[in-house]
Order: sequence, then structure tokens, then C-alpha cells
Amino acid sequence: RCFVPTSPAPRPHLSRRAPRCGPPALEPPLHATVRALGARRAAMSVQPVRVMCRDGRRIATLRPGLLNTVDDMREVVHVLAGDFGGAGCALVYGGRQLEASETVQSLNLPNDAVLLAVGADEVHFLAGGVGLEEVKSRSPVGAEGEIQVSIVQTGGAPLARLHVSAERTAGDLVEVLCSAAGVPSGHLLLSMNGRVLRDSVSLSVAGVHDGAVLTAIRYPTVVLAGAYQDGQVMLFSTESGHCESSYTTSESAVMSIDFSTDGLFIVTGCMDGSASLWSVEQGKMEQRVWSSGGAIVAVACSANGTFIATGSFDRSAHLWDVAQGVRIRSLAGHRGTVSAVAFSLDGKAVSTGSEDGTCKVWKCSSTARGAEATLRGHRGTITAARFSPDARLVATASVDKVAIIWSVDQEAALHILRGHRGTVCSVCFSPDGSTLATGSQDSSVMAWDVPTGELLARLEGHSLTLKVRSLAFSPGGTQLASGSEDGTIRLWNIGDGSCERVLRGGGDSVYSLVFAPWRPRA
Repeated sequence: RCFVPTSPAPRPHLSRRAPRCGPPALEPPLHATVRALGARRAAMSVQPVRVMCRDGRRIATLRPGLLNTVDDMREVVHVLAGDFGGAGCALVYGGRQLEASETVQSLNLPNDAVLLAVGADEVHFLAGGVGLEEVKSRSPVGAEGEIQVSIVQTGGAPLARLHVSAERTAGDLVEVLCSAAGVPSGHLLLSMNGRVLRDSVSLSVAGVHDGAVLTAIRYPTVVLAGAYQDGQVMLFSTESGHCESSYTTSESAVMSIDFSTDGLFIVTGCMDGSASLWSVEQGKMEQRVWSSGGAIVAVACSANGTFIATGSFDRSAHLWDVAQGVRIRSLAGHRGTVSAVAFSLDGKAVSTGSEDGTCKVWKCSSTARGAEATLRGHRGTITAARFSPDARLVATASVDKVAIIWSVDQEAALHILRGHRGTVCSVCFSPDGSTLATGSQDSSVMAWDVPTGELLARLEGHSLTLKVRSLAFSPGGTQLASGSEDGTIRLWNIGDGSCERVLRGGGDSVYSLVFAPWRPRA
């Protein structure tokens, strides 16, 4: 095997204990370890492959043969860069740790490919395949006004350190990161201090200064948040099945959760009577309000991020100003616990479902008076209510074992969905509005055709006799998540009805689920 050096100039000596990121390129191999690699020549050489360390400095520029392996390159890098720790050196490309036996030919590396060299025990990955890529050499650098910007993952782990002109845009940085990580550029957003940076705005205008720390958020983000009876909120990657982060929001059960539209915050409603706004980036509480009527059993965040809606044991629902943490309107009129709240996708309306068997639709306005519509037809407590994506329909679930699809304008039931053998605990529209999912006390999940009301599928797998309390469609509509009192979250394939993955938290009942939103890039 042979590595053809990019520079013909020989070097008299190369110490195995060379600085970790020292030599800028691989010279003709005089060191015994390097010489050993030339014992068997590869059939052909390919374009140069650059190897970088995590701080963005170049270790080597290699020109390996097509039949050389990742292990061959690793040996050379280890010699040139020094000790990588007891576990040795690992090479990362496109967010993936390369296998030792893979050949250069099988990798099909593009021109100007950049590999990341780290200690094998230091390899970490951002959920969804965006790896730790230090790409200083590929960052857009301006002649004047250059600043250093650090990029971190949502959990705070370092992702990259870039030197860039302040006149570059956030979109330029996204392109650099995605190019190095091998993912489409539409899959990342950058935020600073809880604010998403618009792609088209320059860093200087956006207030990004020298030394600023930005957070990379993956979109379409496939992150699922689950709320548990023990007060925990857990964020799962549906791609890996791993819990990415978790935090205790209350000493009592978290009854309901929702994401803000930018995915940066989670709002929680708890049995202790509190509704809280949590930063996903930092995992800390940013705002908290208290209900005067006891437990908050339902919460929702408006599409524009302006309002939070809560439903309580005291028969009332409230609209809260997110920024100020103050109540701006009480939605009074129910004669029982308000057990369900939901905003329309356009943010213009909010629905409330109650123990009194009715669902009311209200305008999202601090000056509006009374409900715009009252939907009557259930013979027991309404346990869940959701708007269709176009806000023309509302679906409700009830202890009377049926779900109903309503026309908001006509205040009439379009379809009464029968088939569950117990309380219907949850409902959820697919993103395109064509399918409605229902979850029940009988442990099953059903999928219904919205235009006709026909049953499409029955999904079973949760523990018998334990409620399916919550449902959520993924932003792309290809997966349905169901959370049960058996402590598991199941991810169902909408195409064939199979269970793709089972997510397990701490063992307590799953009370509420929500996917992080997938929002068009600004």
C-alpha cells in the first residue's frame, strides 16, 4: 500500500511524539511506521484528502490509493499528530465514524474532502448525523472585520470554531457546517440567546460579535419530547432512539407539553398548578406562571409564539402573554374542568374541551368576548381536542368511547368515529389533514380517513388495559408517536402500520407528547 505525498520535499526525521496537530502535510515517509505502509502499493492514487483536528488545524494532506483503508490513514495520522489517547485515533466524515476496514474506493470521497481526526474515545455525534466538524479552513473569511464564532450543539457540546467576516450571513455559516458534515443545507438553523438567526441577515446586523456562541439546531428536527408522571421531560432523537436530554420540571406530574414554533422552548403544565417555559438549549426555566385554580392539566403554545393557553381544574382556561408572564384573558364558560386546549395553526383561534362534554372555540384576542362556537354531542368528559391544519375542523375525544370530527363553521359533527372499547384519550391530525389518529384506554391506536370517517388501521402493541394518553405526528407525517401508561413511546410507520421503535424513559406513565416543529427556513 502506498500514500503518495502531496509535497516531494523529504524530511530528515519525524518523531512519534510530534505535537498533536503539528505537521501541515504528509512528507515522503522516513519514519518506520510510515515506511511500512508502502510495503504493498495500491493500484491507483486519488485526489488529496485533508485531515483536520478538532480546533480546525491541518494534520496532513494525504493522497491515498483506492485500495488503502481507513486503518492505513489512521496509522499515518496517529504518527503525525501524536498520542490520541488509549483508545487510539478515529476518523470522522459526514457525521459518521469511518470503519477501519473501509477502503478509499468504497468511501467515494469528493474532491477536497476533509476528515476529522479525534481520539476514538472522544467521538460524539449530534442527533441526525451532523458530527463534530472543526472546519476553520473551510469557513468564509473576509479581509476585514473578521470575528471568531463558536458553534455548539443544543446540549452545549462544541461543534465548530469558525473565523469569518462579520459581513457574512448566518446562511453562509450553515453552508459551511453542512458541507463539512455532509448534510443538506436546509437541515440546520443557528440561534443566539434564544433567537433564530435569519439566513439572509449579516452577522453584524444580527448582533453576532467576536467570541459569540451560536447554537446549531437540526431541521427537519426529528426530536420528540415526552412528559412523564414523575415530573420529568425527556427529549428523544427518533432516529437513534436515544434520550438526548432530560430535566425535572416539577415534583408533580407533567400533564401536558408543547413546543414553541421555533423549537427553542417547551411549555409545560403540571399538577402543582404551574405552567413553565423551558429553554431547550440550556435546559433551564425561563418563565413560570401559576394558576389560581389548582392543577394545570392542558397547555398549548400559539403558532406566533405570543400566547400560552392553559386549562385548569377550576373550570377555566386562560391566555397568557409569553414575554410578560401575565394573564391577558380568561376563557370562562365551561361547567367542569378544562381538560384540553389547542391553538389553530394560524394562531387565530384556540379550542377548549371540558368535563361538561362541550368543546368551545375562541378568538385569540385580548378584546374578544365569549366563545365563537360551542360543539355539543359527547356524553361525557372531553379528554382531548385538536384543530385540523386548515382550522376548519376540530377533532375531540371523550370518555364516551368515541371521537368526533366537527365543522367549526357549522358547529356540527361531520363524523362520529366508533371502534374503541374504552375511553378515547387522545386525538391528532396528520400534517396534511387527511388522517386522524386516536388513542384509547383499550391500549390501541386507530387511524381514520378524515374526508370519509372510515377506519384505515388499528395499531396495537402497548400493554393491555393501559391508556394511550398522547399522540403526535412527526413534522413530515411519516411517523406517529404514541405514549402510554405502560411507560413507553412507540413510533409507528404510517405507510405500513409497523412499529419502528420503542422509546423508554424512566418507567412512569407518558402523559403528553410533542414533536419539535419543522419550520421553513427564514
